[in-house]
Amino acid sequence: FYNHPTSDDYPFANIASEYGYWGAHMYWYKSATGCFLPTLQMSMNPLVIDWFWGYKILPLIFFLIFISSIYFLTHTLTGTSLSYLQKWTLVFSVVYIYLYYAPRISHGFYWLTGLTTYQTPTILTLIFLAVLFKIKTKSEKNHWLTAFAILLTLCMLNGCETYYILTIGLLSLITFIILVVYKRIDKLLVSLLIVAALGSISV
Repeated sequence: FYNHPTSDDYPFANIASEYGYWGAHMYWYKSATGCFLPTLQMSMNPLVIDWFWGYKILPLIFFLIFISSIYFLTHTLTGTSLSYLQKWTLVFSVVYIYLYYAPRISHGFYWLTGLTTYQTPTILTLIFLAVLFKIKTKSEKNHWLTAFAILLTLCMLNGCETYYILTIGLLSLITFIILVVYKRIDKLLVSLLIVAALGSISV
């Protein structure tokens, strides 16, 4: 109810109204940021069409997606070893800790510019880890899941500069751990690192 647009939200709406959706994205890419994901989202935010209540509803939708992505990762990792109730208990424990230690909850969820810049790649990272686990635990190769993992990698890179570093660091760490523990080079992870390196050129 008390969620209102801030000064950073209006320029995105104004530029999108003036230049159109793709024109606005190119404007921000050339003048302010090399990250695609936030500007793609902010160029179609509810303020562009003067839908004020849409701005108020979006944080709730993102928050529900955030909780769902934690559940998806938890369910993927635990399988049938935990009951439905135990999984949700774990999920809400993680959400509670996340909110408790967040410096400003408003920046993470209520502020749309912050939400698209930081929360979206956080959600995508949770989904990515679940997808990566599914790929590595399946006996047969699933090309659709692999393509989805590549797409998620590119999106995570373009979330913000922080996630650009974290994505490459995460992939490098997992690759290194597999190399040390299993004494082998994981082709999928090396491929994702190459995709990340090429995808980072635009950023």
